[in-house]
This record gives sequence, C-alpha cells and structure tokens, in this order.
Amino acid sequence: MKTKTRVDNDNAYPDCCWPGTRCSEHWHNVSENVALKVVTFTPPGGSQHHPIVFISGLASVIEGFKETLIELTRDFTIHYVDTREKSVSRITGPAWFDMEAFSSDLSALVSLLGLENGKYYLFGYSIGATMIVDSYRHLSSKPGCALLLEPNATFNYPKIALAVMRLNLPLFYFMKPLAKWYIWQFRINRKEDREMYLISARSLDNADPVRLRKTALGIVSYKIWDKLEFLTCPTLMVGTSKDHFHSHADVKRMIDNLKNCTYVDLENNRRTHSAELGTVIRKFINHLHPDHGTAV
Repeated sequence: MKTKTRVDNDNAYPDCCWPGTRCSEHWHNVSENVALKVVTFTPPGGSQHHPIVFISGLASVIEGFKETLIELTRDFTIHYVDTREKSVSRITGPAWFDMEAFSSDLSALVSLLGLENGKYYLFGYSIGATMIVDSYRHLSSKPGCALLLEPNATFNYPKIALAVMRLNLPLFYFMKPLAKWYIWQFRINRKEDREMYLISARSLDNADPVRLRKTALGIVSYKIWDKLEFLTCPTLMVGTSKDHFHSHADVKRMIDNLKNCTYVDLENNRRTHSAELGTVIRKFINHLHPDHGTAV
C-alpha cells in the first residue's frame, strides 16, 4: 500500500487553520479498493510536538471543526482523516462498511504515515473515536495518548429507519429532510445544544447516501465494551452532558472501564467544536509531555 495522490495547496482550507499554515492533501491506499483522503496541516514555523491524527465523525465535514483546527494548527501538525463513507474517499471496487473495515483503515494509515511508537497522538470524534478504541490493539505503533470526543459505544437507530434502509429503495435519497426533522424533534436538546442540529444537518447535506446506508447497516450491531480493556495509553475523554444525540450514560460507563482516563465535560457541541476544545487538548498533552513547552 502507498500514497496514491498528493496535492500541495497552501490555501486549500484557509478558514480551517492558523495563518501561514501549509496544507497538503493526500489519498492513501488503505486497502485494495479504498483510498482515504488525508489533509495535513503543518504550522508556519514547523512543530516541535508529535503530530495529531484526527479521525472525523460519520459524514462530518472539516469545516465543522474549523475553530478547533485553527487553535491546534498554530503549533501542532494535524493529519485530518476523512473516513471511507465520505464522498471524497476513492472506492474502486467491492468494499465493506462495518467497524472492522473502519478500524483496519486506521491501522493501515498509521503505518502509511510512518508514525513511530509513542510519537503521535490519536484524536477522534464520534465514530472516529470509536475507531481508535476498536483498532488500538492492532496498531503497529501505539499513540502517546488517545483523545476521544463523544465516542459511540453502540449505534442505535429507530426501527423504521432501519427498515427503510434494509429495503434499499431509491426513496433513501429523499430522506434527508425527514432525517433532519426527526433529529430536530426527538434527538436534539434544542434549548441547550442547538449546535448539534446544525452539525447533523451539515453532515447529511454532504453525505454520500449509498455509503452512509451501507455504514449504518454495517455498524448497527456493534458494541464497544469488550474493546475498552485494550486501550492502555493515557486517554482524554471529552463529553457533552447536555447533548441528547450521544449517550452520556455510555460515556460515563466507558470512563469507568478505561485504565488511564481523564474526563472533561464541555456540556454542549458548541464548545466541543470550538477553540476551547483545542485548548483542552493542548493542556492534556502538555501535562503528559511538559518538556514540549507549548503555549496555552
């Protein structure tokens, strides 16, 4: 496996990084038929810190974390990874969309990026955080720490949604408005966390419906609980207690089952997608490696 394509562009994502940051796009062949897009941000003056590999959430877009990325890219190299269900991923043949496939992608990517044992950090959001936990035992080199933002322990969907997806009807293409309505009416804390609706709506608008359907069906039976014991590196768990979209009870249960975990509650998704999250991550890493001397 090797890097398939590289495109250097200093201004590809000017609104998502610190001024002067260098940006390059790569497509890495993580398996025979799948190449993932990775956007690498390099700080203007280089970085004295280990790089951060940031695995995005299901159907999420990079702009959703622009404030966090701006904060981190001032002194961290960031490899932002779009997972295989994204429309930007290049799939040229048969491909699976279950958790085993997602985790295998991350394991392959760690090797392809040439990351050394203990000399990089893994940061994941939602399914991206779940991938970190699931793949950790298979990684050829382990991260210095894991940064988990609202990981999914399980994936529970309404029965009617599963029934429609299993029928594989063209109707699935026209379900975005219905999905948005359902999220707004039943899954969002509209008073405390309206940002989660905006994040979800943006993700749905940019989603590849065929891949998203395959992913939803591929991960529906997944459970994280027996994988937690293998995650042995220092771990930062960031939760949102006012978010009704992710299960806060599951987050607390995960914390109780992790060996070396620090928990920070940022309460809502406005804060977890802001510069504040970048500051929380920087403080955690500085505590682990005070010799790096990063400004806070």
